[in-house]
Amino acid sequence: MGVSLIRNFRRNAAAFGLFSSLSIVLTGCTGAFANFPESTTSQIVTTPIGTLQGSTYGGQQPVWNSHVYLMKASTNGYKTTSTSILQAGSNTAADSSGNYYVTTNGYGNFTITGDYTCTYNASTPSQSDQLYLVSLGGNANYSTPATPTGGYNNAYIGLMAVLGACPSTGTFAGQISYIYMNEVSTVAAAYALAGFAGSSTTVGSTSGGRIGLANAFANANQLYDIQGLASPLTHEARLTTPASTAALTGTVPNTTLNTLGNILASCINQAQTTTAPPTGGNCQTLYNLTSQSPDTASAAIYIAQHPAANVATLYALQSQYVQFPTKLASQPNDFSIGIKYAGTTTANPVDVAIDANGYPWYTTSTTLAKLTPLGVQVAGSPLNMPNANYLSVDPSGNVWVTANNLVYEVTNAGANVTGSPYSNAVLAAGLGTIATDAAGAYVANPNYGLNLLTLNTPGAVTRILPSGGSATYNSYYNGVTGLLGGAVLNNIPYVSQVASGNTGVNGHPTVLVSGDVGNCILSLFICEGVAIQQVDTTTGFPGGLLLSSPNWSTNQVGNPSPYGCVILVLCSAFQTPGFLAADNANVTWASVLATGTGGTDKLARITNAGAITLLTGGGLNSPQGVAVDGNGNVFVANKGGNSLLEYAGSAQTEVTTSNGYIGASSGSVLTTPTTLDIDPSGNVWVVNAAGSNGALTEFIGLGSPVVRPLSAAGAANKLGTTP
Repeated sequence: MGVSLIRNFRRNAAAFGLFSSLSIVLTGCTGAFANFPESTTSQIVTTPIGTLQGSTYGGQQPVWNSHVYLMKASTNGYKTTSTSILQAGSNTAADSSGNYYVTTNGYGNFTITGDYTCTYNASTPSQSDQLYLVSLGGNANYSTPATPTGGYNNAYIGLMAVLGACPSTGTFAGQISYIYMNEVSTVAAAYALAGFAGSSTTVGSTSGGRIGLANAFANANQLYDIQGLASPLTHEARLTTPASTAALTGTVPNTTLNTLGNILASCINQAQTTTAPPTGGNCQTLYNLTSQSPDTASAAIYIAQHPAANVATLYALQSQYVQFPTKLASQPNDFSIGIKYAGTTTANPVDVAIDANGYPWYTTSTTLAKLTPLGVQVAGSPLNMPNANYLSVDPSGNVWVTANNLVYEVTNAGANVTGSPYSNAVLAAGLGTIATDAAGAYVANPNYGLNLLTLNTPGAVTRILPSGGSATYNSYYNGVTGLLGGAVLNNIPYVSQVASGNTGVNGHPTVLVSGDVGNCILSLFICEGVAIQQVDTTTGFPGGLLLSSPNWSTNQVGNPSPYGCVILVLCSAFQTPGFLAADNANVTWASVLATGTGGTDKLARITNAGAITLLTGGGLNSPQGVAVDGNGNVFVANKGGNSLLEYAGSAQTEVTTSNGYIGASSGSVLTTPTTLDIDPSGNVWVVNAAGSNGALTEFIGLGSPVVRPLSAAGAANKLGTTP
């Protein structure tokens, strides 16, 4: 191999801090996903893995003289340096940092002969090591076989292939026959690991994020088959997920993935100087468009994390070197990747919620269903549940579902809890959304109780506390007095939404509520066991289009104020409240629908002091469900636009395209999106409420990993934070 490549790679390693010293760390999952909760009994086995063989390709041509490293994800934090685990052996060499690699031959082939070990944890698979390959530098476009001639050295080449969890047998023999590492395998790795990766050599999580990391590593196989079995001739992206059935098929946007592969190939197969950063041509363009990423694999990670950025310029790169022919025919709206799960089991979907292990639960009009993090129906799912509506997962993993005038509680294994379904005269027909904590559930009960702001009048939030096969039922708003600026506010006919909030300052759980009267939002923090405090009515509220004012506030009075409880009633003649979510700063986010002439759909940001900011960007069109990811970014199901919107940063500005994310090769993978949730890997799951054609869409790596379920996050004051 050329001295220039070694010198170049050493320069890159020093400049970008690519590798750490050898150490045993991190996580994994193998085979079937463990049910909730995992065991924590230590049964750790460290064993040699065995021989791995494969090839590196730039498009359809081999890459010679590339350095292939076997990497293990870190547990020192998100985006921290991965560990190179190859050791000195008959065919390994060390770089200037003491990290070992194997070198590809004139056919692009490499062999790893068991010069390493990994850790498998039998009792807690998610704590096993997570492994991947990264190939750096090399020569492309040369003559084969035997002694390569021609071609050029390109120090900017970076390719990835995800292997997954350390096998329980300690060897990949019988599991992986051969590894094809190319631009599409790199794109699949980049999107699956986007929530955990800073570059091709900095992939990691905290110890609390191991389940999400394990699921993310497994998700790469949903997009690309590293063994080449799904696309043996051109090694393109999958068409469907591996476990697809007639009842539930996961459709992969393969033309978008292949197009992204072509974008990387336009650099990898282009003459490039041996210095870093790249100078000239497509590599320099890619380098500049991806925040000066250190290699093409890192550039793919940046694109996965910023799928609405530089779409036109990136798309234009592929036309110069098309290597994967099944590609987009025209420039896409964005480069988000959405797998659409559809079939007989997703007809008439309503709601989705994620449990602690990253399993999506969803309701249809007649069932409650559970998927693995890879979109596979769990045995025994779906469960028959007539009139199923909204759901919530409590901190113990039990799932609560509203169904007309009943509330079901089932275990994480799908068995009815004793006393479920809960039925009581206070539970009126047409129950709405539900929020849970360790003690029970809060249910939006829109048709029960009218004068909610009148002292001692039953409210429209019903609290269910199960105990020994029976349950008690409490109503809220009992301590509220005052007209709040006008008689119309003394008669709120129903509460339409409830959502989990962070725990109050004295440890009392809270819940958010929105209601509707004369088109008002009621943002309410309920403190368990404490009467809602009175509201000072001397200040009153300004008239007119109240939602247009960013300076509203209410004054807390009375003894309950130390618990951090507050009530906000926000009204406008042209607005109707929608769904709610909270972040870690106790800010309520509410979708707001225009209901009359002159109204505009909005996303409302409401602090617990009453300050309001109204966001209108991103093509808001009948916004519905709202969710907050682990970095405090807000996602909105944009029903009227068949899109997903994201608001990010301290100013919470819209960062999607003007049409939002649609995540498809053409058209949109979203049809009537209404509700959503985000899993511990950062994948955003969206319900497509399209009747008999309903589906779930999983946007791979679009958000940041987040603590789930919501109820557990709220109880730990970790809403909108990473695990």
